[in-house]
Amino acid sequence: MQDKNYGAIFDGRAASYDRAMRRVPDARKREFDHLLKLADLKKGEIVCDFPSGGGYIADRIDQPVDLTLMETSTVFFELCNQRPNVNTRLVTEDDLGCADHFDKILSLAGLHHMADRPGFFDTCHHALKDQGPLCLADVAANSRVGSFLNEFVDLHCPGGHEGIFIDDQILDEMRTAGFSIESAQRENYPWIFSSVDEMVRYCGLLFGIDHVADSEIERGLESYLGYRETDSGVLLEWELYFIRAVKSR
Repeated sequence: MQDKNYGAIFDGRAASYDRAMRRVPDARKREFDHLLKLADLKKGEIVCDFPSGGGYIADRIDQPVDLTLMETSTVFFELCNQRPNVNTRLVTEDDLGCADHFDKILSLAGLHHMADRPGFFDTCHHALKDQGPLCLADVAANSRVGSFLNEFVDLHCPGGHEGIFIDDQILDEMRTAGFSIESAQRENYPWIFSSVDEMVRYCGLLFGIDHVADSEIERGLESYLGYRETDSGVLLEWELYFIRAVKSR
């Protein structure tokens, strides 16, 4: 069990994470595109992104929606506040401060830092309108990405990394919370960089890897994940588990 919650973890390294996202904003483009395709946002919908990080999903949404960025990290919340044309809210993991309000909730790669996964699903269920979907993407248990995070990043990040990743139990937990599962599958796609150096610097910042030589970060990326140098750039292999679940009761 983790000894820190999501907010505490990212109050410590949100600034570094944000520098990575700003330096190479399109590195994870396919990841955001996968989630938004799953969500299928429509004009005028009331949408929540929770947890939002620095509000990066807002840059990818091409529909005029009423978007609320919700965060438990005060540092990420302040970054969200710098974005125009969005609502922001600082919340706790078990209380979004609203009920039956959102048409859809998006959640990208934050769940594995939350120790109370069933509580997270109850919170989202409470905030969604009837038949509203929760569109979730996170790291799968027993995956190469999970090993990279909980072994290599855990060893080299001062704050460590002890993610609780998606396993077979998650679908039952979502059903218990009142969701029906519309789709659930693992998706492979690359993070894209212009060079190996850019990839190494980005991952060092994103994961808070301090006091480690770039050559060691590169070896870790190659060993745990694998990357390819192509005519279109450097492709770092990545994978997440994508789930669309609808509030059914």
